[in-house]
Amino acid sequence: MSSWTAAFGRYGFRFVFVLIATSIYFALSFCLRSHDYSLLSGYDPHAPYDQEVLGEMTAALAMMILLDTLGFSILTGVLESWISSDLSLLLFIAYLFCLGLAIITVNLKYRNRLYRDPQYPQKVRGGIGITVFFLTAVILAAAILIIGGVSGSVKHNSPQAAFQVIILLPYLLINIIWLMIEQDKLHRDIEQGKPYRFGGNTLMLAAADGILLVLMGLIGWG
Repeated sequence: MSSWTAAFGRYGFRFVFVLIATSIYFALSFCLRSHDYSLLSGYDPHAPYDQEVLGEMTAALAMMILLDTLGFSILTGVLESWISSDLSLLLFIAYLFCLGLAIITVNLKYRNRLYRDPQYPQKVRGGIGITVFFLTAVILAAAILIIGGVSGSVKHNSPQAAFQVIILLPYLLINIIWLMIEQDKLHRDIEQGKPYRFGGNTLMLAAADGILLVLMGLIGWG
């Protein structure tokens, strides 16, 4: 049992994220078969999508995610005999970077053909700030976790790691709730012909994010 426990501690985090990526692939495949794209992040049921192009984009996303995951799995499997723990973490970070880059590349490729109304992207351009704010919050939290792991100040399965996860879960939850609220506000403003602007919700979230990030940092580096 001790050897199995040690092996899972070393490889388990990779297995979990490979499982997540594989689940995303099957979810996107379900979207293609059912022609229901509501599972896609950022999908707007009111937007004038070109359904054929949306299907092409979803198929490209599914294939890129699958290829990136398989490539990561094969690479780490071939190199496993001499990979150090630091190099293993760097490969994992590279995998996440390539995964994000693949998603961004596919979105950029299809963005100009995705809507039947060519002016629609201009109408929702104010929503870019929402996406940037949300991604920045996620990146900052990930950076704190990665720095703590690379520096060795936070060990795997340690109390510090557990406390960071306890803080991370509500952190992600409140940011996801804010994202949904602000996207709904964006579309209501579009319908009323008003420009979208950040409001009090965003200020309160920024303050809460700052407090939680500081706590995560203190736990990791304190």
